Amino acid sequence: MTIATSIFVFICSLTAICLVLIGYFVLTRADRASPAEWYLICYLLTVVATVMIVLLGIHDANTLNATWNRVTLTLTGAAVVFVVIFHLTKKGLREFLPKDPPVYGKSPLIQPKGFVLYKDWLESLGKVRPVIKEYETHFLNDLSKNIDYYGPDNICKPERVVISTAFFFFGRSSVKFQRIQGRVRDNQTMPTAVHLPYTASRPDGRIRCLQFIREGNRIRETLSNRHGEWVEATSEEIDLLILAVYEEDNIESGDYVYIDTTKYVDFDKDDKAAVKLAIASDIRIEQFKVWEVMAVRESRKKDSQLMFQERYRELRQSSDTVIERRHSEIVEMFDGWDELLDQSSVSGSRARGSWNQTAEDLLLRAKQILARDSDGNSTFRELLRTAPTDCVTREINHEQNPILLTFAWDPKRRSGSIDPVSEKA
Repeated sequence: MTIATSIFVFICSLTAICLVLIGYFVLTRADRASPAEWYLICYLLTVVATVMIVLLGIHDANTLNATWNRVTLTLTGAAVVFVVIFHLTKKGLREFLPKDPPVYGKSPLIQPKGFVLYKDWLESLGKVRPVIKEYETHFLNDLSKNIDYYGPDNICKPERVVISTAFFFFGRSSVKFQRIQGRVRDNQTMPTAVHLPYTASRPDGRIRCLQFIREGNRIRETLSNRHGEWVEATSEEIDLLILAVYEEDNIESGDYVYIDTTKYVDFDKDDKAAVKLAIASDIRIEQFKVWEVMAVRESRKKDSQLMFQERYRELRQSSDTVIERRHSEIVEMFDGWDELLDQSSVSGSRARGSWNQTAEDLLLRAKQILARDSDGNSTFRELLRTAPTDCVTREINHEQNPILLTFAWDPKRRSGSIDPVSEKA
């Protein structure tokens, strides 16, 4: 292979790589790219244009017959063209980009591709629409005020976060298990803290909640906090369980749940979290959908509008085999915590803080709901391994924005069933 042929092959390979990178960007990142990414694409486009000029200069050189002057002139001319094209493209790109470009994971100034505004989203919900519409004002107020709040400035958020959330809807009440795992950040001057959420779907819904902090094979501390508080991590490995009981929070036609991922990821470090969702019920579920939520701020208005993008859908009636597999996934999500809760309910003195008769009462009530309102003598290990009538699960990785889950109850409910409750967060 001659030198000219080698140069030609190298240049063609470089051009192909640039075109692949440009194509990948356009297909996957164009709707949420930062200015730095746009300038990188500008640079690659300039490289491609310059390479084409070089190829035109040496395309007829089967061997290096051309004089060095000709080669030098070709390469020098290509460098000049490179500078000119890059300058002109960058200048035009600055005019094209908005003054405050959108940032993925925070409120953009434009509507990203694939997202629909709230009114259009609400009309597309079908059987789930009454779930949102019945308490629409409460839903909008709750979601809107939280979606743009990323946490206090005097704390660090954990890294490698996994948020596992399961809701058990039995009778007129429900129980939520939410496990938050992660690691304390190294070399930070501020403490690492974890957000503690629980809100109801109805304004008059009643919630009781406890947080358990795990250390190895024991519960180190039990807390009773208000919604939205932050608890400081005291060990390198974070493993925290939120156990909540919801009463008088019924929505007849279905339910919705949202996971406020923004409270657990650091946008400055481009963190992302894994979100695991599960619903278990004594009534069949249908029209199960998962959405990503953002807020778009209009440049001349102070208010914000919610946007939704569908991430997963399942129009379903699951077989018994699928339900059994999904139920086992729920058990795995909270592996070890069931036994720790059983140990704590026997010897509450191991935990300090708010461990008292109120905590014992909440654990007993949670057992009663999981046991379909029996006396509550069963253990959490037994109850979590008792198969429900129906369940759904979904895992979504690499998330920054809040995740919303919606579903409708099967209208052909079993005889004598009681409308399930609704809750979120």
